[in-house]
Amino acid sequence: MSGCTGERVQVWQALNESELERELQQVLSRGIRSLAVVLLHSYTWPDHERQVGELARRLGFSHVSLSSEVMPMVRVVPRGFTACADAYLTPCIHRYLNGFRSGFQHSLRDVRVLFMQSDGGLTPMDQFSGSRAILSGPAGGVVGYALTTYSKEEKRPVIGFDMGGTSTDVSRYAGEYEHVFEASTAGITIQAPQLDINTVAAGGGSVLFFRSGLFVVGPESAGAHPGPACYRKGGPLTVTDANLCLGRLLPHFFPKIFGESEDQPLSEEDAQRSLRYLTQQVNSFLQEQPQGAGDPGAARGTMSAEEVAMGFLQVANEAMCRPIRALTQAKGHDTSQHTLACFGGAGGQHACAIARSLGMKTVFIHKYSGILSAYGMALADVVQECQEPCSLVYEEEAFALLDGRMSALEEQCVAALLSQGFNRSDISTETFLHLRYERTDCALMCSAHGFPANAQNCRHGDFRTAFTSRYLSEFGFTIPERPIVVDDIRVRGSGRSCVGAEPRLSPSGHEPRVETVSKPAAGTKGFPPPPRPPLPPSSPPCSAPPDYSLDANYCFDMKDTIYIYIYINVIYSACCPQVVRCYFDDGYQDTTVYLMADLSCDHQIPGPAIIIDSNR
Repeated sequence: MSGCTGERVQVWQALNESELERELQQVLSRGIRSLAVVLLHSYTWPDHERQVGELARRLGFSHVSLSSEVMPMVRVVPRGFTACADAYLTPCIHRYLNGFRSGFQHSLRDVRVLFMQSDGGLTPMDQFSGSRAILSGPAGGVVGYALTTYSKEEKRPVIGFDMGGTSTDVSRYAGEYEHVFEASTAGITIQAPQLDINTVAAGGGSVLFFRSGLFVVGPESAGAHPGPACYRKGGPLTVTDANLCLGRLLPHFFPKIFGESEDQPLSEEDAQRSLRYLTQQVNSFLQEQPQGAGDPGAARGTMSAEEVAMGFLQVANEAMCRPIRALTQAKGHDTSQHTLACFGGAGGQHACAIARSLGMKTVFIHKYSGILSAYGMALADVVQECQEPCSLVYEEEAFALLDGRMSALEEQCVAALLSQGFNRSDISTETFLHLRYERTDCALMCSAHGFPANAQNCRHGDFRTAFTSRYLSEFGFTIPERPIVVDDIRVRGSGRSCVGAEPRLSPSGHEPRVETVSKPAAGTKGFPPPPRPPLPPSSPPCSAPPDYSLDANYCFDMKDTIYIYIYINVIYSACCPQVVRCYFDDGYQDTTVYLMADLSCDHQIPGPAIIIDSNR
């Protein structure tokens, strides 16, 4: 018989259903209700897997994942891992979806509901599965900054910096989404398309430790309960507390929702108390160290609480820089030539330090940066993917067959998107081949985008050159004498979102100023407040700031010139800037505090300064 890949298949033994039923009953008796079915040759002959799946459902398994359906590909190990992950996660997702539906009138019957997948595309609720949902949250943020920050005219690549409470996610966008097709999560290798997102366990809630003479940030997190020490619930010292103790968070701009009764402001006293205790540990360690051999009479140094807090922030910043370097320098990109797109609840507090460390000169903060992952979901395209195994040699004799199979998969994707209400003009497809050299195990998923078809290739593109170019980039050599084998064919169809382009702000009416600001001398009080743009004539006189309930800060100094583009609505306020004392590398400095509503799109702000906004 002929299998799905065109290979000849001979079935030597039929499925023993009675023996299989007995074994499945034993599994059921252990309380297991979700099953992954993985047979060695199901990529080309899936009938036996389907028989096992039908029998399992009849016996009472609530969910069955067939490897030939979850990820139809040749290699059994990643196919099996992916099916197991899907069987583990999908029942949890279905329980969540059922609860989600039940909260709406008529349980969302006849309502179109879409969910974000790890690859940055939306899918209908009934097709949402565990193996494609692992990075669905961060994926929305990638779509968000890609569609709001990247300029097609300038073509300047963008680094996404999403700093939350427990972790920080970083990614890169240079005109196209960067996908990986095999990734390890919790030790499980999953073969499914997902955006190339690197995660580090450093966030606003990461706990600060002093261990064996080292400053350690995370990976433990305070979580929402008890939260950081400043939450008044007995929590540990965290990155958030360090920022608060250095004056970079201003408690009176935050709502009074803390403490056991959830009606108290942030507690700077609790944060300072925890910081003093940790500082004592640091200084006790320093006092116990032997004096320098070259100067036996030298006094042992000690650190102030501010120096300890600053040291922990530097450790946290370096931890967040490492995955950015892995996405840029490790792949041959110049980090300094990127824009840093900052979002997430804690990102603004660290954006300038990250940019300075990496040599970046531009930080972009969208007006919805606090909810950019959700905003990105609203901008994302609906995606339909089809894949099938192949097992053909990439040679002229196979081009017609390959083109036919790629076209058939394209038609499947287009038909699925048409059934969801898209017009044909709003649908695009991209074709991939999973290629490897014969007698090697390393296969690469390659697109022919940028490699047009020619007489020596199939009509869908020059996949040979695409593969050899990427292989050379990844491994530093090629094997030209080896035939190239096609393991799998994949087509990604996209239904374009109807969301229009982001509006761009116009200047406020006065010429932008170019200011050169020098670093203040030691002992001075920092920079004077910058001039403010004129308020509209109808504005009342300036007065003290009211009791705002705002929830985030952007804090920066001016060791280097870093341009911060904060994409805002031009709204004027009648509040004069405040001046507070903040601690930086050179000690305390007077720091001007601005409300976002005071600023126009061409306002120049010399540092050090803090910008307060209600949406971050």
